[in-house]
Amino acid sequence: MDRSATNDTWLNITFEGLCLFETNKKSATVHFIDGEHAGIGKHVVVLEALKKQVVSSTLERAPDHIIHVAADTQAWKADPQFEITGPFNNGTDSLEFAPSLPDGCLQELAQNDPGNRTWESLDWVANLDALCGATGIKDGAHFLGKMKLTRGRLQSRPPTGSAGTVEWKFSNPETGSTLQQQVLTNTALCSCPINGAKATIKLGSHELVLQRVDSLGPAISLFVRSLSATPQPLGAALTTPLNIHDFKAYFRVVNSAFTPHIRREPLPHGMADVMGRQGGDVEPALCMLARATYRGNP
Repeated sequence: MDRSATNDTWLNITFEGLCLFETNKKSATVHFIDGEHAGIGKHVVVLEALKKQVVSSTLERAPDHIIHVAADTQAWKADPQFEITGPFNNGTDSLEFAPSLPDGCLQELAQNDPGNRTWESLDWVANLDALCGATGIKDGAHFLGKMKLTRGRLQSRPPTGSAGTVEWKFSNPETGSTLQQQVLTNTALCSCPINGAKATIKLGSHELVLQRVDSLGPAISLFVRSLSATPQPLGAALTTPLNIHDFKAYFRVVNSAFTPHIRREPLPHGMADVMGRQGGDVEPALCMLARATYRGNP
């Protein structure tokens, strides 16, 4: 999908935090996990956009104690049991996925500069099919809401903050064999073309209207984050600390064959130097993303 070949407007949706991507052949559903129900504390889903691109909104403003927005952005919260709809799920299912990487090369590729296109692969998102033998997700009671993606292209982005300085090792609890050992990401991107210069995002009876601003380029930017509802001091992490317990939320919302043993290990010095630059001065400490294959819901 070559953006340079068209003057169309693009809607770029960045996902961060406690999000589970349930992938089908030509679509994906993003499930926003109820952290309190999953045992890791209450979470809130926040939408954030650039002020210059906001036309109107009837959404409720996100509380300051949940997210400290920059001067050039606005943020809103989504009420529980929501569904986010918009131009990213109109028409026939045609979502593209960034290609997989060759087996056994993830650790080596993690040493590449974050600008390298190998970071687009969804192999950097924790695969619950392999990590816990997931055979599908549980019912909607485990989720705050969802967002279906049927158009555009879904890809990973390089991890931010401390997520870029560690690798995760998952082992089979019975045999001790390694299931996966690699860097994982906490950020993904869906880019889809839209008709005209405006995009309307709907949450039930509420809506957010965004527009293209030529001085900012051909893309409209939207951030969707699943954040801890615990008050965060200014300048601190945006979400729950980066730790092993965050993964338990994912294992609890899918039908798992087992719960793996998990270790978090620092990257070799050189790799940490490369990845650590992504976080800036304020460490986001966002929960890792996860994915599972669609097998039908109960």
